[in-house]
Amino acid sequence: MRTNENRGVTRRFIWLYARPHAPALVFAIFLNSMSGFAMTLQTMAPKYLIDDVIMATSLTNTERYIRLAWLTMAYLFISVVCRMLGWHASLRASAKT
Repeated sequence: MRTNENRGVTRRFIWLYARPHAPALVFAIFLNSMSGFAMTLQTMAPKYLIDDVIMATSLTNTERYIRLAWLTMAYLFISVVCRMLGWHASLRASAKT
């Protein structure tokens, strides 16, 4: 079982080595959180597709195709740029530390 004294020693020891790399670590954590946020948006995309594109009765077929194209481009952008490149950049930022 750890005591408060051991916890303080551990924090001082880790902070001693992490402090010079703090900006890169904060940037890497931000990029990783961006990837998590992108996953949330990807989870919400099918709801929009079903409710506002497929089931919408007031849309013409042309409007449906336009909305579907925009949704597809947004989904691919979120998937490729926000998730993949964000994760890769955070990995690179944390590896440089």
